[in-house]
Amino acid sequence: MNLRLSPGSVRMRLSHSELDVLLTTGEISSGTRLSPHHEFTYRVTLDDNALELLLDTTENGLQLRLSGTLAREFAARLPSKQGIEVQQADGHGGMLVLSLEVDLHSRRNTTR
Repeated sequence: MNLRLSPGSVRMRLSHSELDVLLTTGEISSGTRLSPHHEFTYRVTLDDNALELLLDTTENGLQLRLSGTLAREFAARLPSKQGIEVQQADGHGGMLVLSLEVDLHSRRNTTR
């Protein structure tokens, strides 16, 4: 899973296999160790109370939440260059663009 932060936007990009894990287990996460005592983590979780993508901060990083229904609809559209993109208020009068994408260069395991 890749995380891209830029002014005004947060994008998470999953491989096909990571999307399969998300749909099966309800969560996919990754992290980067910033120091011997701190790891920055980022995760995508399924939450049926989320009507669209929602970004939350956690003690150690970021969490992107979406409903299982939205995740399954997204998976059914693949392969597609179109990800899920929404805007969320940033709390300071601006908007933050949230994106979830699947890497089109990754391949699903077709031996199922």
